[in-house]
Amino acid sequence: MLWLHARKEPERLRLLHDIEREEVIEQARSRAQAADCSGHTVSELEFRTKDEIPDAVTADLEAEYEPDVWKRRSELAVKAGTILSLPGVSIIPLPYGAVPLAIDGALVFVALVFGGPLLSFGLGILLLRSIRDDIVPWMRTFSSNPVGTVRRMWNRL
Repeated sequence: MLWLHARKEPERLRLLHDIEREEVIEQARSRAQAADCSGHTVSELEFRTKDEIPDAVTADLEAEYEPDVWKRRSELAVKAGTILSLPGVSIIPLPYGAVPLAIDGALVFVALVFGGPLLSFGLGILLLRSIRDDIVPWMRTFSSNPVGTVRRMWNRL
């Protein structure tokens, strides 16, 4: 019964708006001939199975959110700085003399000379990236529409 209703509805619209059936058919044929198919055929379509779709989405997201060079450098600097600073910082709570002075001095030297600058470098890159990616775009939207920006912030809270 649904097919009957589907056939009657276009006829009703055609009669209501006084559209000639032959004009519609001619216009549809001319549009079909004028359409540029660019030589593509149905056989060129690529179909994905249910198992391939999650893999393709994962690959697309990984390619889109792959960390850039500075992100990798900052992560490496923070990790290396933490590893180099941790031994020197971990002996701070120990009483003086509990650790031989040669070991204590070497650990503090490594922590201060290598670990500190690496941590500062990595955290500095993270700070500059957060300013570039978060604060500057927010300031631009605030300068263009302060009321709307404050309203959106208030609604998020």
